[in-house]
Amino acid sequence: MKTKDKIVNASIRLFNKFGIMQVSLRQIASEVKISHSNLAYHYRSKNEILHEIYTRMDNEMSDAIFPEGDHSLEHYHKLLKRISDFQKQHKFFYMDLLSIAREYPEVIRRYRNTISKRSEEYDELIRHFITKGLVKAEEENGFYKSLFHSIWVMSTFWLQQRKILGESHNLISSGSDIKHVWEILLPHLTRDGLKEYRSFIDEGIPGTRPIQKMYLSQLN
Repeated sequence: MKTKDKIVNASIRLFNKFGIMQVSLRQIASEVKISHSNLAYHYRSKNEILHEIYTRMDNEMSDAIFPEGDHSLEHYHKLLKRISDFQKQHKFFYMDLLSIAREYPEVIRRYRNTISKRSEEYDELIRHFITKGLVKAEEENGFYKSLFHSIWVMSTFWLQQRKILGESHNLISSGSDIKHVWEILLPHLTRDGLKEYRSFIDEGIPGTRPIQKMYLSQLN
């Protein structure tokens, strides 16, 4: 493994464990077992390391929306799980998002651009779902864009909610971030969409929450 990759991987581990603001370059060098000057040869600051990490994060998720042209709800469910796992792997970014916004504004500018791109991809995905008869037609222009924003807010700050409320809190223990995304989407699925959802949801997410039961009962 190249030294730069070791530095990035070690930085992610330390950032996840202690938080980005509490980790120094010397700690990262020690984790990689190289000198501080050797680390500085590759990355002169945490800012440079964070930009490299974000580039890799963005690249990893850039092809996740339409893998091999799959536009099914089951694909979307798998995408949600992939996003959830991805956020846990890079939890420092989502836990420290406000601190990053204050200290590393250029990274946040890139993050805003990513969110704009993801919003456009989501619009395209919803259009495919509507065409396939899985999602109801948009009654008001911009509705699904607003819905994406609600999903983004909930999922982006889910890890922070878990930390603040605690794992045993009923709002956390009763459902995952993926379950909550589906609760936002369920009212907008057609009957065919609900049938497809039912075909994979029992295996995909153990346990059924009241809102899920209510909408699935429409198929009985």
